[in-house]
Amino acid sequence: MLSSLTIKERALNLGFDLAGIAPIGVWKDLAFSRQWVEKGFHGEMRYLENPKRFDPCLILPSAKSVICVGLVYSAGVRSQESGFRGQTRSQKSEVRSQGTEERVSVARCQVSGGEPAVEDQANDDSINLPPKTALAPRPEPLAPFAFNGRRSTDNGQSPPRAWISRYAWGQDYHELMRAKLERLREALEELAPGVETRAFVDTGPVVERAFARFSGIGWMGKNTCIINQEKGSWFFLGVILTNLELAPDLPLSTVAGHARHASKRAPQRR
Repeated sequence: MLSSLTIKERALNLGFDLAGIAPIGVWKDLAFSRQWVEKGFHGEMRYLENPKRFDPCLILPSAKSVICVGLVYSAGVRSQESGFRGQTRSQKSEVRSQGTEERVSVARCQVSGGEPAVEDQANDDSINLPPKTALAPRPEPLAPFAFNGRRSTDNGQSPPRAWISRYAWGQDYHELMRAKLERLREALEELAPGVETRAFVDTGPVVERAFARFSGIGWMGKNTCIINQEKGSWFFLGVILTNLELAPDLPLSTVAGHARHASKRAPQRR
């Protein structure tokens, strides 16, 4: 039988930050999701009514285990700062280029006596550019962003600006997660030829959080997100349904309970 530890190690080697195995029968959580929908709490999100969400065996009849993975997207504020600074540098370069073109254009006109200079004159390195005072004032480059939600300007006004959620700073996470999951699926096929799998990244009829909670990679927080003690809650979830019978991990709440119970029974050192 293929080891759960082997699969989790392979997932981490492929770039996932978290990996765990959940049993297929998380019926209590799925029943809660169905009741939540039946009460109309899902509003106009009709896709949540799909019966496959409440029974993974409707997706893969042979399913026996669920491989759950997490990919952290907490890139840090500096990554967005560098993006703004790069944009500002690009804007400054563009302004400098425009200013140079203006000075060269004026020089061409002066050399030709007010008429546009011919091409060979424009390319002549002996042309003396006029002083800056003879030119129209150059537009000032945009002031650097102050990363406290405002941008300083000469007139003291702060133009409108919005922050983008961190999970949307980079490439579409569906593409990133899907690519890694496909590589994990290929690894499973190498380790267990003939294995049946179905992979999902937030777009299929699977309640990822229900399985993630039972896989040991985190617990359900008051913010309805899966929280990991070390990674926090800023990570994407992906799941692979499989017909492999894998040893499941214990939910973190159960692990914590066992740890507290063991600590009470442990002899006290003096």
